[in-house]
Amino acid sequence: MAIPVIKVHSADGTVQTIDGANPLSVTNVGAAGGVADVNVTDRIGRLLGRTTNYDVLVNGTLGALNATVEIAGAGLGTIGLGISGTWAGTIVAEVEVGDGVWDPIPIIDNTLGNAALSTTGNGNFILGVAGALTVRIRMSLYTSGTATVYMEGTSAAAGVFLSRSIPTGGNLIGSILLAAGASYVGQVGADVLEIVQTPTITAGAYTAGDALGGLLTFAGAAVTSGGKGMITKVVVIDNAKQSAPVDLVLFDQTFTATADNAAFDPSDADLANGLGAISIANTDYDEFTDNCMATKASGQKMPFEYDLAGTSLFGQLVIRNGDTYAAVNDITIKITVRRYG
Repeated sequence: MAIPVIKVHSADGTVQTIDGANPLSVTNVGAAGGVADVNVTDRIGRLLGRTTNYDVLVNGTLGALNATVEIAGAGLGTIGLGISGTWAGTIVAEVEVGDGVWDPIPIIDNTLGNAALSTTGNGNFILGVAGALTVRIRMSLYTSGTATVYMEGTSAAAGVFLSRSIPTGGNLIGSILLAAGASYVGQVGADVLEIVQTPTITAGAYTAGDALGGLLTFAGAAVTSGGKGMITKVVVIDNAKQSAPVDLVLFDQTFTATADNAAFDPSDADLANGLGAISIANTDYDEFTDNCMATKASGQKMPFEYDLAGTSLFGQLVIRNGDTYAAVNDITIKITVRRYG
């Protein structure tokens, strides 16, 4: 079979004739389009039917608080992320879908397979970015040094690498649901995450119907922007032992929260993005000597499914009794989510 001849048109107007046996790399081809370096070897590989390694390459450094390296995410499904260098701090990955809000996304260790919302060390990672317009890597906490960031973006969706061994430990790689009288339905890529929030509340009395604390942001409730999931458990820890019934009101995007200790009153526009509410009754609490804890894992509205606009789930607590708390951090809420996208 004859090897096809390919003509490469460079940004300066010159044309180079290349065959599949003699690929080369050219710097600043198509620089006006925003791609600083194009590996012609890869582009030729596409035309000759070989495996594509990447669609977009970006690299940069993070050497200060909130320093960022950005990559255009439109059309990408997965980004391979490499972090190296000598540095001390915390690095996060965030996506923006056109609304100006940066949502955190999980950083998946390419070797171990575990996911987290940040990293404090070097390594090779995978980001699921389907639906994002822009992706950025940000130094959210900075102590010293410089981290070098290298990103390879591809339109392929993130998946399981069958060439690697399954990591040890409790790394969930999926689940199977059996519908009655039907075939198996797979939910590939599902994983479980516990998200904790401690709202700042009033050290004092509340009236029934008041907002208990401010906006709750459950970051990473979806793997990718516009993803979905399911709340399987809600835990409320009460250090003041009030055992107060509360509603956890949930939204698919951020909203204007009611001020703490004021009558809960979301706007009509915000309520249009409401997902529903999970009620915690006083009978859900187990009381101890000077504190208590409520657990909601079944019953009405549980498990609780959601579809998000970004990757974060938002909410606010509403108290249903006139109870009194001793400290501003008396309430902690934990939700366990199973993420499907």
